[in-house]
Amino acid sequence: MVEEVPRLVAPIFPTGLPWLSRAVPRARRAGACVITASMIGGVAAGPVLGKGIELAGVDAVPVLLALPAAGCLTAAWWLIRAAREGPSS
Repeated sequence: MVEEVPRLVAPIFPTGLPWLSRAVPRARRAGACVITASMIGGVAAGPVLGKGIELAGVDAVPVLLALPAAGCLTAAWWLIRAAREGPSS
């Protein structure tokens, strides 16, 4: 299942970049930030999760995975709200 994730996410990522620029036109560098964050996240997520498991124990894995998920949901909520409000003058 894990090996299928890149195939499932691949069509979403490039489609999301033009949507982001239309949804939040004032954020001119948003695409560059998204790409940078995705690369940093891919490199940092494994060691950070491992350190969290080392410090908190295996029982904390659901909480450790819920934290970035909550951050992603918050960012998605903010983007949806910003897209509905449209550009403010």
